[in-house]
Amino acid sequence: MIKEENIRIVFGLKIKQLRLKMGLSLSALSKLTRLSPSYLNEIEKGKKYPKADKIVILANVFQVSYDDLVSLKLTGPLAPLTDLLLSNIITDLPLNIFGFDLGKMVESLSDSPAKVGAFISTIVEIARNYEMEKERFYFAALRSYQEVHNNYFEELEEGCDFFVEKFEIDTTKTFSYERAINILEEKFNYKVEEYSLEKYPELGGNRYVFIPGKEKSTLLLNPNLNKNQRLFMVGRELAFNILKVTKRSQISMLVEVSSFDHILNNFLASYCAGAVLINKNQLIDDINALFKNKLWDGDYFLSLLNKYQVSPEVLLHRMTGVICNFIGIKDIFYHRFQHNLIKNSFDLTKELYLGSITNPNFNKDWFHHCRRISGIKLLKKLESMNSNEPIIDVQIVQNLHNDDEYLCISVARSMEPTPNANSSVTIGFKINSTFRKKVMFWKDPNIDIKMVGTTCESCRVENCEERAAPPELVKAKQANDKVKDALNRLQQNYI
Repeated sequence: MIKEENIRIVFGLKIKQLRLKMGLSLSALSKLTRLSPSYLNEIEKGKKYPKADKIVILANVFQVSYDDLVSLKLTGPLAPLTDLLLSNIITDLPLNIFGFDLGKMVESLSDSPAKVGAFISTIVEIARNYEMEKERFYFAALRSYQEVHNNYFEELEEGCDFFVEKFEIDTTKTFSYERAINILEEKFNYKVEEYSLEKYPELGGNRYVFIPGKEKSTLLLNPNLNKNQRLFMVGRELAFNILKVTKRSQISMLVEVSSFDHILNNFLASYCAGAVLINKNQLIDDINALFKNKLWDGDYFLSLLNKYQVSPEVLLHRMTGVICNFIGIKDIFYHRFQHNLIKNSFDLTKELYLGSITNPNFNKDWFHHCRRISGIKLLKKLESMNSNEPIIDVQIVQNLHNDDEYLCISVARSMEPTPNANSSVTIGFKINSTFRKKVMFWKDPNIDIKMVGTTCESCRVENCEERAAPPELVKAKQANDKVKDALNRLQQNYI
């Protein structure tokens, strides 16, 4: 569905295009139409859309038909803008969260249409292929949104603080599941029950089902969820109500992504749930205590999961924003791998890069991530242990492609109730002068040090025992280098 804003912008561009073609100023057009210059200016900027009688006046002045004037087609150098404005790539994204004013952006593009025509055509080509990669596009946009804000959102934090104060929640103690249920049922008029896996076995990997109601809404939970998972699901539901979200997914399984709003609102609710369950000031104290130790203490780290009653994903994700904004360590990445035990595949399902760390752009499905990194090593270990308890590992990795070093903390666990799947989450810190001053245990001699690549396809290490795929990208580069070398030698013979 085309947004009204985009229709106004197309109409405004068309009016401006016709006015300039006739060599008219806004004042001159005002005299011919008896419409004020300020009103005409608002129309051209896409802020106003005139009524039918005024459109008739404009059509007569420009000597075009009414239908041509209200059509959504631009002509000449501005033609590519039509496809861009009417494409899903623009319609679905709430550009305001990135600080963009679509009207101003289009206005600046229309001032020099010839210069930007090729660029716009490129964007349109991306838009045409967009439906095939809609989910990737949405999540890439969400990741960019998080990275721009260093994964910390002050307005959401203030809202969570207000919630904590309003319901007199003691942040020095664990926010109990019973208390969360009570608030959801008593204050927001919910009914919380379990759904039957016998009747609906297809929902075995799903965590919740939300059924809205006029008088009372229902939250149905998977009966196989553990207490921490139940607490987080209820916490998210509280957040949906605090944020007054209407566009949201009704189940946890990603069956169909209908809009970016659903993805964004799901993230915002999860963020708020994490902020309520893990008090920022408490977590800052816990992180500082961990970093002051001269030796790595994995048991202490795992104890934080019990303290806050959250999953490793929630804890490490919360840590990225807090460490970056309050501990002073800016260069951080976050990875989440999922291990499909049937296919024996390792998929990177979430990633985040803060500070100077950039996306290596090797997250394609057909690439095999380096098996030496702690996140995948832990998943392989967890499979052999056949345990439901989370396990932890710390590792210093040296990047094969540059001189960068990272200290990585990884936690792996079973993804129950999702069948035949485990997951690991990793928080990685670039080892630089700031990190060395803040984290005392980085010199612990017991921490394993590994030389790692990004993917097996791009790794030049020979005789790697962990290799899961041949180094096809390396071989392709070597072949290309040989062609370049042969060309240089040939050219030298004619100099």
